[in-house]
Amino acid sequence: METTGKNLVEHWSWAAKKGLMNKNTAGAMRAAAAQVLGVLDDWQKVNITELDVDDVLKRFKTLRHADFKPESLETYDQRFRQAVKSYLSYVEDPGRWRFSTRDRAATPSRTATARVKATGHSTDDSGVPQVQVDHAPTSRRTPDLANSYPFPLRPGFTAQLVLPPDLKASEVKRLSTFMSTLVAEDSSD
Repeated sequence: METTGKNLVEHWSWAAKKGLMNKNTAGAMRAAAAQVLGVLDDWQKVNITELDVDDVLKRFKTLRHADFKPESLETYDQRFRQAVKSYLSYVEDPGRWRFSTRDRAATPSRTATARVKATGHSTDDSGVPQVQVDHAPTSRRTPDLANSYPFPLRPGFTAQLVLPPDLKASEVKRLSTFMSTLVAEDSSD
């Protein structure tokens, strides 16, 4: 079994698809793995069994400290450590692997939650799809300081983006990078 960075990131989509864990938790693990590994050259080919987790996290925090609040960096640190540990447990014994949060370190209290809501017609039996992505704490903002943008993602499905009115190019780049970590499968539509 290959133990590359790419396999680590894809593992979380697989685990959610197979019903082995909650989709949102899997998405958070996937996002943390992709964001942290993204500071490495050719991260998709990095051997996770030989990875110096402390060194990679130190590099991530050094390179990305301007992009994230300290609380967010700590959340990424905890999730990445948990993602690597759990993935290596899976590699060791795939048949007995279960995602566990028992050894998870306490996370900082959240002052607010970043949310992405999707509205439209669902193709499955769940009714109207709604995705809540809980990530690092963000500053609490009043609704009048945000703009809502409906985005027709595909036929019958409109995503709703809630963004600050003074959105900066660096924030768009971060959002784009984050969105690329959420891709369920690589297909050219």
